[in-house]
Amino acid sequence: MWGLAIKYLIFIPIILISLAQDAAPLYELYANRKMEELKKRVPYLSESEEKTFFEALFINDADSSAEIYKEIYDGASKRLKPLVARKLYEYYYARGFYITAERYVTSYEESAYIIQLGAFLSEENAKELKSRLYDGGLKTFMVTKEINEKTFYCIQIQGKETLEATNVFADQIGKKFNLKYRVIK
Repeated sequence: MWGLAIKYLIFIPIILISLAQDAAPLYELYANRKMEELKKRVPYLSESEEKTFFEALFINDADSSAEIYKEIYDGASKRLKPLVARKLYEYYYARGFYITAERYVTSYEESAYIIQLGAFLSEENAKELKSRLYDGGLKTFMVTKEINEKTFYCIQIQGKETLEATNVFADQIGKKFNLKYRVIK
């Protein structure tokens, strides 16, 4: 009996230490929208900008979360910066600060390829596509673009590190949702 108890006493801290050392599984949970599991695992992450970012996801006050995102944005790692930029974009866009929001999209676009999945003159049509893609497991974002005095509502998603990987990802999305797309750098 004591042997089994000792195994658990040794095994559990090893698991907690391994969780505290590696943020990669948390990025995966976030990408797959497994927020309940993410919330359970964040406390075991070592103190870092990643931990700060993931904790801010669960703060109910958007203004407080945005302040945290702004604090970590400039020093964020290459992997974290696009996620922080997206959260700041969403925050400012939701509040109607479109120009400020666009600054973060620009930063986000510089760090990765973007796949544009649709561009609409109707914001309602853009929101319908965004909702359909979300229901299909994709977290997209909407940007507005002014072209020839017309406002286009563009639905986009983060691409991958390389153009080749982004094209493969875009092809998969295009086939799954029967969409034409455009890759943007």
